[in-house]
Formats: sequence, C-alpha cells, structure tokens
Amino acid sequence: SGFALSSRIAYPMFIALETAIHHDITKKEAIKTRDQLIKWFKKRRQKNINFYKSKSNESWNNHDVSWETLLAVAGIEENIEDSIERINKILDKSFAKMRADGSMPSETKRGAMALHYTALNLSFLLRGMMILQANEKIKEKYIYDFEKAVDYYLLALADFKLIDSYAAENHNPGRDNPKELEFFALHGGIGMVRLFADKFNRSDLKKRLTNLTID
Repeated sequence: SGFALSSRIAYPMFIALETAIHHDITKKEAIKTRDQLIKWFKKRRQKNINFYKSKSNESWNNHDVSWETLLAVAGIEENIEDSIERINKILDKSFAKMRADGSMPSETKRGAMALHYTALNLSFLLRGMMILQANEKIKEKYIYDFEKAVDYYLLALADFKLIDSYAAENHNPGRDNPKELEFFALHGGIGMVRLFADKFNRSDLKKRLTNLTID
C-alpha cells in the first residue's frame, strides 16, 4: 500500500540514497537509483493521493500526511520551494481540522489505538516541520499548533478519560480492550515528543517529560 511504502520503506530508502550520494564509490549508482525511484513516485503519486482522499473523505488523516510528506522529503518537485509549499499545505490542512483541545478528529476516533494514531500522525507532521526549520521557512504558528497537539496527547496519556468519548466511535481499526489502549498509547509517541522538544528547543516540554505519568 502507499501508506506502508511511504512510512515504512521509502523514508529509509531515500535517507540511504542521500548518504550514498556523498561517497565517491557509491555516488554514481545512488544517483541512478534515486532517479528511478523518483520517476516511479511521479507515476504513482496521483493514484495514491486520489485513493487517500476517497478513503478519508478528505479528513486528512495520517495516510494522507505520510504520503504527502514523503513526496516533499523525496524532492519529487522540481525545486525546494515547491517542496516547502507542499509541506505548508499539509500542515495547514492538518491543523485546520484540529479541535480546540488539540485533538485530531481523524485519529482520536480509532478506539484503543486512538493515541497511537495521534502520535503517528504527529510524527509525520514533525518530519515536514523539520524540513521547514532546516530551510529557515518554519512559521511560528505551526510550532504553536503542534505544541498544542502534543499537549493534548500528553494530557490524554495521563488521563484516558480525555480521549474516551472520541475513541468510543471505535472506527477502523478500533479496539475495545483497555490493555490495548495502554499499550498503543505509548507506541512511538514519547520519542516523537522528545524529538520535537529537542529540535524546537521547548524547555518547558523537556521538563514535563521528566515527570510524565501514564494512566
């Protein structure tokens, strides 16, 4: 699937290729392979984007975000400015859907995996924000909105009641077992929050993580 490709396979492939391009012995083959990979993505991207829109009803969930961010990371556009514009659109659409309490509607309805998918979605958004930061194009609004989403995630970790009413929809792939909520809530999320705190120098968030409690 496009999601598995973008989130599990393609990111490390592009990172490996970018590394190989910087070494004389592997540079020629890496450039050739990268060109082939980008050509394949250009051929497939519209099909994948249309698929996600039809499945998510334009709710802009983690599938949409992972694929779109990958296209920006891969340099699928003709220049860096177009890649940056793609990331801006991803962040704008995602944060426009965010509730006032910082929760993401498309992820919080997913039963015992609600916090897991919240963290997964935020991890993809964070990749885009880090690209903007590296190119000195990051907007303060994005940092504020992301921190608001992180705040909700951490509060919900400490008190599952904050997410229960959303998770009760148990939308695919929902789960009912409370023990699964406990397990999936932590899956990958703390690393994402720590990375955000480090990269964007959120000192208060770093202190908060040292005293984190889990429901």
